[in-house]
Amino acid sequence: MIINLKEQEIHKALAEFVSNQGIDLTNKEVKVSLTAGRTANGFTAQIEISQKTVEKSEINGGDETKASQPAIAPTFSFGGEE
Repeated sequence: MIINLKEQEIHKALAEFVSNQGIDLTNKEVKVSLTAGRTANGFTAQIEISQKTVEKSEINGGDETKASQPAIAPTFSFGGEE
């Protein structure tokens, strides 16, 4: 049997692995960076987990203010995407 995974599927699988290790990803942002090593070094993955906040704009009398509110689900970014 051969199973081929696309990069996005690898990133999601790594985040699920982290979650299965007991790390709560609720309200978290997960950044995964894959690096291809040379020869026998193979691939490595760096996983960065940080608190996620969403900015909500409220317009009040012509003034715009921003308040941070926690997000519910984890978000993922891959490689160089921001």
